[in-house]
Amino acid sequence: MNKLFRNITATLLCLTGLAACSPEEFTGANEAGVPQMSNYEDKITVSVDQETNTVTFTLDAKDVQPIWILEEQAGNTSYSTRNNLQRIYINAGDYTVQCKVMNRNGISDGYATKTFHVDNTIFDFDKYYKMLAGGDGTREWRVKYDVAGHMGCGESGTEGLNWWS
Repeated sequence: MNKLFRNITATLLCLTGLAACSPEEFTGANEAGVPQMSNYEDKITVSVDQETNTVTFTLDAKDVQPIWILEEQAGNTSYSTRNNLQRIYINAGDYTVQCKVMNRNGISDGYATKTFHVDNTIFDFDKYYKMLAGGDGTREWRVKYDVAGHMGCGESGTEGLNWWS
């Protein structure tokens, strides 16, 4: 019992000592310290390696962290907070990226937009085109709108034409 009492006392003394080492005031977020995008717009670079279609997004600033808002090739949007972010774009074309900046006080209201161009498509669509259009490319796909039941929709277990055809 005496040993248990000593252990509890030692634990309480340690906890009291830890609390005594904490700062008197919390210096948290400051609204006046929210970064302004106008201060960082010229520090954003987007470089494209045209041989590999690798795009590198860089923010050259030590006091803030970037928030990249990326236009994806399928029309989706993705986000990243990694500096020197690299992405590979498969299709040739023009793309845009938006960048916000953040620090411990918050996220910038505005954003900077950068446009970049990828010269080459690094995916070979010919193989799939040949599969769909026949080996010699002479096949055509059509919807025979004048033939009843060529395409339709209906209840399961039926011919599938009773809703529309």
